[in-house]
Amino acid sequence: MTPPRMHDLDELCKLCLKYSNNFKNIADQCSDLTAYGVQPRYPMELILDKEDIQQALDSAKAVKDFVVAIIEEKIAQEQKQAESKTLDE
Repeated sequence: MTPPRMHDLDELCKLCLKYSNNFKNIADQCSDLTAYGVQPRYPMELILDKEDIQQALDSAKAVKDFVVAIIEEKIAQEQKQAESKTLDE
């Protein structure tokens, strides 16, 4: 299997769905942003207006906030598990 291109957020989101179904909540934003990562690498004319730029910024913030929240939740779970292990010993 060929590894996904790291700029293809659609593929990365699909891979992350194996970790958590919650990633479906940002699938649309990932899809919106994928074009901005792929098009500059494969020459095509890209015409953006102010609304496109604002949508891309909003999507990027939503994806970042979602991923940061997942990471923080995972860290908190691991800390609880470590504390629990320490108390059991």
